[in-house]
Amino acid sequence: MNKPHNVKCYICLNTCNFEEVIAAKIIGCPNCGTQVPPMKLNEFGYIHVNWQDIRVLAIYAQRWAETFPKDIKGNLDHVQALKNIVGNLQRFRPPTGDPLDPEIQAPPVAEAIEQRKIIGIKSPYFFKRK
Repeated sequence: MNKPHNVKCYICLNTCNFEEVIAAKIIGCPNCGTQVPPMKLNEFGYIHVNWQDIRVLAIYAQRWAETFPKDIKGNLDHVQALKNIVGNLQRFRPPTGDPLDPEIQAPPVAEAIEQRKIIGIKSPYFFKRK
């Protein structure tokens, strides 16, 4: 019987069982070898937060990450993990919300609404108001 995948690497997005990580005697991912601890998949849930709060955190985290020396692998792994997290959060952007990356120009509201219809991403916190 296959063991369930209960952790996911922030860098290569590989999923595995936490026992495999322990058996490999490493801190991070047995697939890519990063030292960034994996995320626990059983800790998913919903939080009630304003999109602008997330945007401020993402922008400042990205700016802070730009100060890391690029010649250290551990730093590159953490920057890649941050990019993956921001990209994952970006999928839940409300139609009128600005992008989490300040470099990306927000599309017009009508275009953003049309894109969400195509992607089909649903969240319990973004719904049509009566």
